[in-house]
Amino acid sequence: MPDLTVGAIARLRALRNRRTRERPAPADATQGIPGQPSDPVLPPAPERVPDPAPERVPDPAPERVPDPAPERVPINYSGQDLRGRDFSGQDLRGANLSGANLTRANLSGAKLTDANLSGAKLTFANLSFANLIAATLAGASLTGALLRGANLSGCDLTRATLLGANLTRANLSGAKLSAATLRGADFTDANLTGADIGKDPVLSRAVRRPGINRADMKGVIGLDSITGLID
Repeated sequence: MPDLTVGAIARLRALRNRRTRERPAPADATQGIPGQPSDPVLPPAPERVPDPAPERVPDPAPERVPDPAPERVPINYSGQDLRGRDFSGQDLRGANLSGANLTRANLSGAKLTDANLSGAKLTFANLSFANLIAATLAGASLTGALLRGANLSGCDLTRATLLGANLTRANLSGAKLSAATLRGADFTDANLTGADIGKDPVLSRAVRRPGINRADMKGVIGLDSITGLID
């Protein structure tokens, strides 16, 4: 091999360097293979909007079924000794007090609708302003009883004893008074509209001629409508 001069060596080195500079750079791996289609540029994924939470419909309140009213059991005091007892303002509707001894008992303002007081002893009892609508007092003893302002409409007082009873302003409309004893009873301003005295001659005289048998009928309402009057 011929000896190379210093100048020749320098030229070879310059040629080598030039070739190195002209050599193409290797393809970028991200640019794909030459001659092959490059991957498409995808648009950015759309931002995901979360679905709105479904509106919560509150459960309907359960329908409240009212508690059934407790069945009311009528009181039974039949034949009992109830002297001087205090029943003022009490609910005694439909109570059975037949034959009971209620002497001097306090029944003022009591509810005695449809109560059975037949044959009861109510001597000097206080029944003022009591509600005795449609109550049964047949054969009851009400001597000296206080019945002021009591409601006795439709009440059965057949054969009842009302000697000296105070019935001022009492409502006896439609009451049955056949064979009742009214001597000395005070009916001042009482309502006797439609009361039935069952053609009792003593009661007829007391109604037609107040003062007989000392029954006081001053200001009584409904005397003309009393049934069972006889001459």
